[in-house]
Amino acid sequence: MSTRTALPDLSDDVCARLREAFRRTAYDADGVVAALGGAAHAAL
Repeated sequence: MSTRTALPDLSDDVCARLREAFRRTAYDADGVVAALGGAAHAAL
């Protein structure tokens, strides 16, 4: 039995699409803080 797991597809195309999805949904440091709110962010 193998314990190896398949590596995810991290091709340039996949990374570019993922990056664009994060940008489109404001999934960055500021966007996460805004979504969590100040109290939740401070608790982190």
